[in-house]
Amino acid sequence: PNGCIQEEVIGFNVVQPVVEIPNAFTPDGDEVNNLFRPVVLKGNIILEKLEIYNRWGQRIFTASPNTPYWDGNVDGKPAPVDTYLYQMVWRTTDGAMQAPRTGEVTLLR
Repeated sequence: PNGCIQEEVIGFNVVQPVVEIPNAFTPDGDEVNNLFRPVVLKGNIILEKLEIYNRWGQRIFTASPNTPYWDGNVDGKPAPVDTYLYQMVWRTTDGAMQAPRTGEVTLLR
């Protein structure tokens, strides 16, 4: 009302996530490298989709919000040592959807 103006500057530092996807894992119960999932080195992501396929193209695993990783089991039984295909999609915490990632992961026991 008296002609006063107030200004404020707010800065944001947007951290783009740095994500690596392993090409092998060892679900052997030793608590080291037991799960297949994206490894977030910097920032945060929200995993939207993780599907695992066998060599014949059959989907053998689909992640859920309660299980955002593959533990190397299929229908409750240990999957055989083999190379599997994956497809995953995640988004950043600001909501930006990332392009689907596909590749191979080797299950070792």
